Amino acid sequence: MVYPEAVARLPGAPAWAVLFFLMLVLLAVDSQFLMVQTVIISLTDEFEQRLCKHRKKVIAAVCAAIYVLGLPMVCQVRREANFCLCAPTRALHLWFL
Repeated sequence: MVYPEAVARLPGAPAWAVLFFLMLVLLAVDSQFLMVQTVIISLTDEFEQRLCKHRKKVIAAVCAAIYVLGLPMVCQVRREANFCLCAPTRALHLWFL
């Protein structure tokens, strides 16, 4: 028996399905927080003299860098038109090969 079939047989199956996918979303968000926090702590530990005073700026820079690096993963890019279908990239005027 596979998982979807087992969940379908449970009493209150829609509620269990919603709880399962909510658990997956929360797990993904938690993993993302952990990754960002690891990068920030690593940077501030390595360059403690310069970055500890500007912790909020470091956090903003790391989050912005991860956002920009993640855009090619979620956008369809048409090279010949120099245009990306993703709205945030249109605003940033980015072009990826």
